[in-house]
This record gives sequence, structure tokens and C-alpha cells, in this order.
Amino acid sequence: MTRRESKDEPGVLVGVRAICRYAPMGPQTFYKLQKEHGFPAMRLPDGRWCTTKTLINEWVRAGCKAQASAKEREQ
Repeated sequence: MTRRESKDEPGVLVGVRAICRYAPMGPQTFYKLQKEHGFPAMRLPDGRWCTTKTLINEWVRAGCKAQASAKEREQ
């Protein structure tokens, strides 16, 4: 468990660093994906970003399915 994961909920990632470690990317990529592509994260009242491993995994799977569907339509 990383320092920023919740002890009560091990799938919760709090802070950009923790999120970027789980979904290997840099902070700039995180902010761009969140703003332009709906990366599943929200701000907590203290200003830190928060998400869950499950939300990230589902978001990635949905993107892969959308790409596959688009390729099928092109053919």
C-alpha cells in the first residue's frame, strides 16, 4: 500500500503522485486526460485529487472498447 492510499479502502488513490504511480503517467498527462478526456478523478475539499483503481481500470477498458468499435465501423 502506498503512503497516500486509504488504509480503510486500499483501492482509493489520493493525490496526483499516487494516481500517476498506479496509471503510469506524468502529472501533465494526468491533468490533460482529466480535463480533455474525462479521466475519472475528483477534487477533495482540501484540493487533493482522488480516484479509485476500479474507476481507472473501467475507464481504460471503456476507451479500448470504443477504439475497437470505431475500427470495426471503419472496415
